[in-house]
Amino acid sequence: MVQACLDEVRFGGFIEWRPNDPDCYEMLPAQRWNGLWEHGWEWTNFCPEPAITCDWMAKRGIWLEFAENIEMDDNLPDGIHRIEFVGRRTKVPGNFGHTASYNHLMIVDQIISLEPVNVQR
Repeated sequence: MVQACLDEVRFGGFIEWRPNDPDCYEMLPAQRWNGLWEHGWEWTNFCPEPAITCDWMAKRGIWLEFAENIEMDDNLPDGIHRIEFVGRRTKVPGNFGHTASYNHLMIVDQIISLEPVNVQR
């Protein structure tokens, strides 16, 4: 965590802490990513290619968030989507997302494509 965010927590308490704020962590440079995005109520997991499945409960994954300038469809159904985007990931593993159970935080800066994946059960 960068010093400015540490200072906010020290002086403002944990009420001031923004645990998934990308400005609080050292991020890798933006690059193009492809993979599967599985999401639902209180969870969002990104599995980079060559992943062919994306089970958020199988392991600590990548918590996917969208930059403020990204407009998302409010009616996007929960499930699995194939996604291609330009984004940034935390440089080192940590504790991100719901219940701090994800290794990395990923910020989508630009969506290139987003398509639902039909899953046969």
